[in-house]
Order: sequence, then C-alpha cells, then structure tokens
Amino acid sequence: GPGTGKTWTLERKTEYLVSVGGVPSDAISAVTLTRSMALSLGERLPHGRAQTLHSFALEHLNRIGDAWGKKVATPWETAELIASDLAVGTASQFNTHVTPSDVRDFITKLTSGFRAGQDEPPEMTRSQVQINAVFRVQRELFAYRLMDELANDLADLIARGERIEAPSHILVDEYQDLTAGELRLLQLLASEFNTIVVACGDDRQSIYGFREADDLALHRFPNIYGVDPGYLYRSRRCPRLICEFADLIADALPELPGLERPHLEPWPGREDEGDVAIVSAPSPIAEARWVIDQCSQFVSDGVSPHEIMIVVSAYLDQVLGSLSQALDELEGGAEFHLYRGGGPAPALSAELRLLEASVRLILDAEDQMAWRTLVWATPGLGRARIDRLLHHGGQRFVENLRDLAQTDEIVGRPWVAGSNVTNLEHDADIDPIRLVEELAAILGVEGWNGSFLAALQPEEDVGPAAYWRELVVQASQADEIEPEQDPTGIPVRTIFGSKGREAPYVFLVNTIPQAFSRGGDASDAIRRLYVGITRSSGYLGISAPGNLRYTQLGHAARARFGGLEDLVVRAGERLGLTPTSPNR
Repeated sequence: GPGTGKTWTLERKTEYLVSVGGVPSDAISAVTLTRSMALSLGERLPHGRAQTLHSFALEHLNRIGDAWGKKVATPWETAELIASDLAVGTASQFNTHVTPSDVRDFITKLTSGFRAGQDEPPEMTRSQVQINAVFRVQRELFAYRLMDELANDLADLIARGERIEAPSHILVDEYQDLTAGELRLLQLLASEFNTIVVACGDDRQSIYGFREADDLALHRFPNIYGVDPGYLYRSRRCPRLICEFADLIADALPELPGLERPHLEPWPGREDEGDVAIVSAPSPIAEARWVIDQCSQFVSDGVSPHEIMIVVSAYLDQVLGSLSQALDELEGGAEFHLYRGGGPAPALSAELRLLEASVRLILDAEDQMAWRTLVWATPGLGRARIDRLLHHGGQRFVENLRDLAQTDEIVGRPWVAGSNVTNLEHDADIDPIRLVEELAAILGVEGWNGSFLAALQPEEDVGPAAYWRELVVQASQADEIEPEQDPTGIPVRTIFGSKGREAPYVFLVNTIPQAFSRGGDASDAIRRLYVGITRSSGYLGISAPGNLRYTQLGHAARARFGGLEDLVVRAGERLGLTPTSPNR
C-alpha cells in the first residue's frame, strides 16, 4: 500500500543482509524503473548500489564484451534521427513511402516486442516488415541498441549459457511496473546464478501499462519464487478518510489470483484525521479558480506553499494554463507561484546538441550517432544526400561520411567538424562555447545563440570534457525541483511525476474520464486515480470541469462534456461526501 514503508523495508533488508547475513555490500544490487527513482533509492539505501534495470543490463553486457562498440540510442536520437533514417531507407530499398506516423508505430511495436521478450514485433504489416528489414541493417551501420533491447539481450545471452558476475541479491522497487522481458531477466538470474530476488510493489499502483508493464507480476511472484508474501498495510502517509476513500476506489479493480489486497489502514493516532472535498465545476476556468482560491486560503492560514501539490492525470499544459490564468486573476495578488514539477525533458537547442555530439566524439571517435548528429545539424543536407550516406556501402556510417566528403563540399562539413573534434585530447580543458562556435562556423549554422551554453558554464575554469558531458546529461533531463528548494512555489505534477511523492495538501484536478483512461483500459484508469488520491497526507481536493467542448482543454481531450467519474462520486457518497460547486 502507499506510504506503508516499501522502500524503508528495502533499506532495512540491506542492513540485515550485511550485518547479520555477512553479505558483502558490493554483492547487493537494487534496481527500479527510472533514473530519478534510482537516484532517490540510492540516497536511501545504506548498502548496495541502486540503478535502473536498463543500466544494470547494459553494465553486464559491457562486462562480458557483448556491447560490440554499440551505444544506447537516446529518446531524441530514436525519435528524430533513427525514425527519419528508417523512412529514407525504406523508400530507397523498397520504393515504399512511409510517413513519420508509420515509423513511430513500427518503433512502438518493436519496443513492445522487446519488452515482451521478443526479438521482432509480432503481426507486422507489409510496410512494417520492410521497415524492420531496414532497421536491422541501419542498426549495424550506426552501431546502436534501443533502450528496451538491453534486458532482452542480456536475458537471451544468459539463456544461451553466458556467465556473468551476478549479484547475490537483487532488490527490486516498484516490481509491478516491470515488463515481461525484464521479469524474464530476473527469473534467469535466480535460476542460473542463485540470485535472491527481493521485491516490493503494489499492483494497485501499476500505472505503466503504456510500456507493457505486467500488472500480474506481483501475483505470480509466490509461484515463481516459492515464497509467501508479506503485506504492508498501515500507511504512515494517509489518514483514515483518505485510506477509506482509496480502498473504495481500489475495490473496483478485478480480483486477481495469488495475492490479497489488504485494506489500507492509517498509522495509529491518525484514525480521526483527514479531509476530502469533491468539487464539480461548470468549466475548466471555474475549476482552476476554485483550486487557486483554496490554495490562497491555505497559505493565508499559515500553510507553506511547498506543502501543497497539484496533480494532473493528463493534458498538463492545458490545465496549467487555466491555473495560471486563475492565479493572475486573484484579487490582491498571490503569495505563491506555480511551477511544473518535472515533466517532459526539455527540447535541447541545436547548440547543445552540437556540444553533446562533440564531447561524445572526444571520448569515443567511433560514436556513430554522434557523427549522425553533426550531419543533422548541417544546413543543406537534404534527403538525397542522407540516402547516399545511408547506402554508400561502408561498415559504419562514419566511413560513408568520410568517403562522400571527398567529392561533396556540403557532406564534407560534418566530416571536417568531427575530425577537428576527435583530434582534441580526451582529458584536455575545453571551452565549450568556443568549441561550438567553431563547429557552427564549419557546418554553416547561422544565427545560433550561445546564451544557453554560457548559462551552463561553471564559476571556475572550464573543466575537462567528461565534466561537460555530465552537464549535457543534466540539461537533457526534465527539471526536478524539490518542494523545499522553492518554498513559495506550488508544484503541478502529472500522476507519473507524483509517484513516490506526498504532500499535506493535494489537489487532484481535471478528474474527467478522458484524462484517466486515455488507453481505453478501465483498470489502468482506476490505478491512476488510486495513485493520485494516495499522494495526500492530510487534505485531498478532487475536482473536475464541465462544459469542456469549446475550451482549450476540451479540444485536447476531444470531449463533449466533463464531470466527475461515477466511481469518485459513489465512493464519496458512501463516506458521506457530497460534490459541491465552486464560489466563482
């Protein structure tokens, strides 16, 4: 259950393994789903190393020499470079025109197959079979792996008898969010190397169905590993009223074999605490005004803004726009501001992409995707030139680039730029702004602005290339502002961004069916709603707008009407809570 101490239990488990069991600390691995979750887990565990399961798999692939010089393609490279090249290659090889949407659908199906432990997507259309053939060739040309291949590749090698330095214990947080391919890897570690798998999770909080997470994973655990589960059901976070409200929501989930779902109980002493408000607003702006008015009242009563969290299941930009408008309208101004608490990674500027590619080439001159990024940044390299670069016949992309650069001045620009970079010393001090200026001049990039790079420059002298690489990694990720870092700000988070977080005052806004069931799966919608409700450690405000059709939000949601889901209303009525309307 939420707030019942799952991660705390993993902390205590590592202490027990080391102090009582005599297990070496470096024989313990802890894995979870995302980098931010791994970072948080690593800060809490007294022993062992925390990382993502992808990172765990890549580390062991490298150790056994199976990386083959390959890099893991970033999400941007996959969406922009790989997708574009697949379209060009399919047109050239099969004379088949495929749209960006066709390629995206193929990549989605491909990664779904990897997550399910399959090497190729099932049930491909004729055009997808052709794209897949091009993908197999281009993957070798650029020497990349997709992120979702990693666990599948390592599992395949272990299944074929490859030996690895497996941990004696692997601790898994958020076990319910793993895919079939990732679960297969854990089972092979246990069966082939006697690795003991320790898992914590809650199937009611399985909200990663879009990435093929197996919501039955926890229920199968006792049969696979032959152990009886332990149940954590007393929540240190949620008071009684919110525990009861959450249980009524979870009761709508279908019964599953294997595990029980114990009722969530508050920690002793919190039985009479908690407050829930359900508000049905006539419009999105009326809903936003109610939320802002309530926040203003709480702050006036002495609540610090950073103790408040606003949670949105979907359409974050539209909802944030309405909230910002309501905040601007607040009479007498506000004692707080709103900020996006995490979210999508920022779109990097061309200058930062150049810096990223440069640093990668300094560290590894055979980084094919870094060479491809230089080509991407070069003006005048049209589809025909890209086609020639893809099909010139070299074993690696850089070989094609080098050969064609001898006779084509435009193709020569990224070759000269990259060659200048690879001649720099690995550990030399580098001025990133000057480096990118020189690259932009060679490539013919006009009108670039180095202000963003200047903002990244540290106070001390410019450090070595590896330091700038780390800055690029940081700039590539979504901002994660901790509430305590911005005491006058109220974060607006998605359901996914709020996972693992809590606040004394939580507003779950835009509670319309479209926001929770975007994939069409009712169980997914219920689990997202459950996660949103259980972020609160005191007050919970649930609201929804009506009259959506002609609003920005209505357009995004493609909704003719809004309103609270029947599930919320029925749960509230059973607890004596009646939906109300806002004052303005």
